[in-house]
Amino acid sequence: MFPMVSGRSILKTVGRLKSDPVSTQERLLRSHLMAASLTEWGRRYGFSELARAPDVVSSYQERVPVHSYEDYREDVRRVRDGAQDIFWRGGFHHFAVSSGTSSDGKIIPLSIETLRCDRRFSLAAALTYL
Repeated sequence: MFPMVSGRSILKTVGRLKSDPVSTQERLLRSHLMAASLTEWGRRYGFSELARAPDVVSSYQERVPVHSYEDYREDVRRVRDGAQDIFWRGGFHHFAVSSGTSSDGKIIPLSIETLRCDRRFSLAAALTYL
């Protein structure tokens, strides 16, 4: 299901992140904004324009309000019912349930990209200890 990733490439990625974390995070934000620019949320908040802003972080913070789960609930329901291109391009086939302490669990859509990144990060964390 997931492509094999070499330990060497993961350690190289971790090294780049550690050497310049701010630029790494800005590049990642720009990349994610462009990837989601044609989704409902991307059009609503102008992700394509934000991705090209000189200060992508400040521009994002100014334009995209902080949301509670209640703000997402209806869109998550639509995604679970098969709607596509809401938060992320395409549809979602994987979901997690948070184990909320102050409320019932919340349904979190997980993209294939998220699962791959989580796997890669976990492997990177393990390798850095070696």
